[in-house]
Amino acid sequence: MFDRLQEMVEKLQQKIRVQKRQIEEAEEVATQNLSKFRQIQLALENAEERADVAENSLVRMRSQKRVQ
Repeated sequence: MFDRLQEMVEKLQQKIRVQKRQIEEAEEVATQNLSKFRQIQLALENAEERADVAENSLVRMRSQKRVQ
C-alpha cells in the first residue's frame, strides 16, 4: 500500500516538474513574441510618421505649383 502511494506521489511530482518546465518555456516564447511585437509596432509608428511627412511635403509642393 505504501509503495503504491509512494509511486503515485513520484508520478505526480514528475508531472508537476514537466508542467513547470512547459510553463517556463511558454513564458519565454511569450516574452520573445512581446519583444518582437513592440519592435514591429515601433517600426510601424516610424513608417507612419515618415508617410505623414512625405504626404505633407507632397501637398506643399502641389500647392506651390498651383501658385506659380
